[in-house]
Amino acid sequence: MKKLCTSDASAEIKKISKFFSSDLCGITHLDERWLYSKRVDVHDMSEVEIGLPDRLTSVVVLGHQMDKELVQTYPSALGGAATDQEYSHEAAIVMQIAAYIRNLGYQAIASMNDTGLVIPMAIQAGLGEYARNQLVITPEFRPRLWFSKIFTDMPLKSDKPRRPGVAKFCDICTKCVDACPVKALPSGPPRTGGGLSSIRGVRKWTSNAEKCFSFWATLGTDFAICMRVCPFNRDFSTWAQRIWLKLALSPARHLALWVDHYRAGRIKPSE
Repeated sequence: MKKLCTSDASAEIKKISKFFSSDLCGITHLDERWLYSKRVDVHDMSEVEIGLPDRLTSVVVLGHQMDKELVQTYPSALGGAATDQEYSHEAAIVMQIAAYIRNLGYQAIASMNDTGLVIPMAIQAGLGEYARNQLVITPEFRPRLWFSKIFTDMPLKSDKPRRPGVAKFCDICTKCVDACPVKALPSGPPRTGGGLSSIRGVRKWTSNAEKCFSFWATLGTDFAICMRVCPFNRDFSTWAQRIWLKLALSPARHLALWVDHYRAGRIKPSE
């Protein structure tokens, strides 16, 4: 079989990801900082090695859009259905694409939440920008995405990170913080450290994951209010909303934030 150059191989994988119904696809080098040191053996709940094979070089990161209407119902059983629906959907997609890569003669390990942190991988793969609500804001689907990944030794060209200005808007916006019922999100600037579950040595906005998950368990369903209330979670198909987006990603972001507050005050709860 004729070997593809890295650019052609990357284009091929992105084409195949679209064929298998992935909404986004980006590629980055394998950065071992984001790999878990151990995994849990579900048979006896003991710690074991993650077991990745040697010579893996790249990560294919896939984005899977959540249903916009269901996301608007958080916190509810319907909102939980948006999560469950996309988990099932992405599992089938990531396994099919990994199988395709293996059939080309390369190693390919399909992964969802296991093995490593997908959010920094998605950022490095150029799919979006990190936000105060701990989500990746993408140009195409904003925060309404789950991500999966494939570890491979296929020679691929990495994409470059994009920083259009989301973080600068988050610097002045605390809408997700204000809406969080257990105040698990940070109101201040990014910093190093945080709670028990935070990444050591990385300067970022860090949530209190223990407080957040405890509330999930108490509520009995997903409650991604931080996703629902995010100012970027809107329909940008209209010219007015596209103008708002340009303002939000520009030095006029304070005006965009004022417009968002004004709009929120005018919308009735049932709308």
